Amino acid sequence: LLATYLLYPGSRIVEAPIYFGASLASLISVLSVLAVLPMFMRGGEFRGRVPLKNLVVPVLSIAKRNLRRRRLRFILTLISITILVSSFVSLTSFTTGYGLSFSRVSKMPGLKLGMLVRTLRSPVMRAYAPASGGKGVLWFTPLEDSMVDWFRARPYVRLVSPKYESTPRRQYDYMGSYNPLGYIEDHPIFGVLGIIPSIEAEILPLEEMIVEGRFLRDEDENSVLISKELEDELKLGVGDWLVLQLSGRNLTLRVVGVLDDRRLEALKDIDGSPYLPMKIVELGRTELEEGVSLVLEGLAPCSAKETLVTTWKIAYEIPGVGISRIDLVLEEGEDPKEYAKMIALNKGLRAWASTQDGLYLAQLAPYFQGKGLSVAIPWIIVVLNVVTTMLNSLYERKKEILIYSSIGISPSQMACIFLAEAGIIGVIGGGTGYLLGFGWYKVMSHIAANVQVKQKVSALWTVGAMAVSMAAVLVGGLTALKGSVIITPSLKRRWRIDERKYKLNKPFKLALPIWIAEEEVDDFMNFMLKALKSRKDDYEEHTYVLGEGMEELDGASVRSIEFFYTTGGQTSPFHTRNKFVLRKERGSDTYAAELLSDGLPEAVQRTGSFIRKVLLEWNVKRGRLRGKDDDRHYGSLFICKEKGFEWMRRMKGRG
Repeated sequence: LLATYLLYPGSRIVEAPIYFGASLASLISVLSVLAVLPMFMRGGEFRGRVPLKNLVVPVLSIAKRNLRRRRLRFILTLISITILVSSFVSLTSFTTGYGLSFSRVSKMPGLKLGMLVRTLRSPVMRAYAPASGGKGVLWFTPLEDSMVDWFRARPYVRLVSPKYESTPRRQYDYMGSYNPLGYIEDHPIFGVLGIIPSIEAEILPLEEMIVEGRFLRDEDENSVLISKELEDELKLGVGDWLVLQLSGRNLTLRVVGVLDDRRLEALKDIDGSPYLPMKIVELGRTELEEGVSLVLEGLAPCSAKETLVTTWKIAYEIPGVGISRIDLVLEEGEDPKEYAKMIALNKGLRAWASTQDGLYLAQLAPYFQGKGLSVAIPWIIVVLNVVTTMLNSLYERKKEILIYSSIGISPSQMACIFLAEAGIIGVIGGGTGYLLGFGWYKVMSHIAANVQVKQKVSALWTVGAMAVSMAAVLVGGLTALKGSVIITPSLKRRWRIDERKYKLNKPFKLALPIWIAEEEVDDFMNFMLKALKSRKDDYEEHTYVLGEGMEELDGASVRSIEFFYTTGGQTSPFHTRNKFVLRKERGSDTYAAELLSDGLPEAVQRTGSFIRKVLLEWNVKRGRLRGKDDDRHYGSLFICKEKGFEWMRRMKGRG
């Protein structure tokens, strides 16, 4: 408490008597809960299995005693974790916020070195249609007309070219959605572009696309450019007049030039987006019921024959037309990237900068920032040290396995003990390292060290520090546990059937990792019969015993049980017909076990796991029987290992 009061910055806000009183009350409350809670963590056995809540206290108690017996290793591992957490607290910083974001979006520059400006709101390229209850797509939010004058007044800007563009119209038909901008005779027009001809021609090669007639001029009135394909369909020519039928009015325009369709459709703006206006097309439709569908719509560029290009004054008179973007060409020697940052920060716009080394985007956006990430390398070293320490510790426990087995602790419970030790180290190391990290802040302030990180004083960072320490020790513990078969003698772990050996109407032969002493074979067979019959009415694992056999075959003594096994419930059941066999060769005093299972490979896999689980229950029961009857000596208290490893056993002779 004193260390927390001296090191934690927020402690000084609270008066000392209140701080220490509240801290002691909190400590007493936690200790009281820990003292009372074990009384309620008790439950009855179910089918011979101990409930998980009954094991929490014994597992933690055994883990604590193991750490006390190995003080030196515990202290060294704790120091490693404490240093790890303290370095995380004092030398790293992770922050999120909202501010200027600047990044390169393409290594290739635009067609013209300069800048392009749009509103901050990004386009929505695909969405469910409003007629289907969705919000619909969005191409652009119009810029204010005053922005053109503002950029013209900037001394660093040489050219300002706004593009007046019609908002996207729907080209598909669903509940009256089809809505072109207008018609020329019976030909639909979905897009209109309005430009300042003299300036736009300096930025983009529009004038080079003229195949007939001439390009627009700034002083033109009621003039328009059309595509070659549209000219052919309407049978028009340069100098002819056309009538654009809009909603509520007609607009009469004179054709002054014809554009090449293919080049116009391939033209890109400075930011790499299509130059032609957008239209809304149908991407997919799902029929919900008769007459009602869920329509997914998206944006696509208009074709050249669906688009008219005119001066900005004419386009400005058409409903639904606004400034979609402004192209800027800077004075010689000015840096587009710096001005893009300034415009994004001061005006709240998205600004693209086209330079020799690529295309950059500046905008206001959420960001994530991390500092001191180079500390990750020592972290990895610490984690590897913990892995090595835990692995060595686990391999040293081989002699304790017999003790744990004799008192009825299963392999999974043994694994929990080792992980509980790792968890205790993680909790203590996390708390100690968190406080030590605050101490480093004070040390660095006294030696004038300039470390650009934010102090982690919030309660969330306390949880984060604990998470870092727990992750380090649990990764080490789990890695060691996974790689160590010696300390986890589970009859269910690390085994797989070879599906390549599957043949129709031929059973799988599975060798089981257990040996049964001759003097305990009767008890074992009774146990197996009882275990199989007890699951006769089980819904998840149903068994039906066909019979028990005993015979002499080729000089060997054979005991067997035939049974059906079903699992998976009613939805996806698996069935197998099985024969459990114990075989003792002549001159031997132990029985080897195998399972003959007829069924699909996955069903056989589940049957094998079930039998191995029953064998594990027998091993636990055997340890209890040894304690109850000292006059009977059960041999083969064993540790079994999978195929590919040596079988280990300790046979105890008769008294």
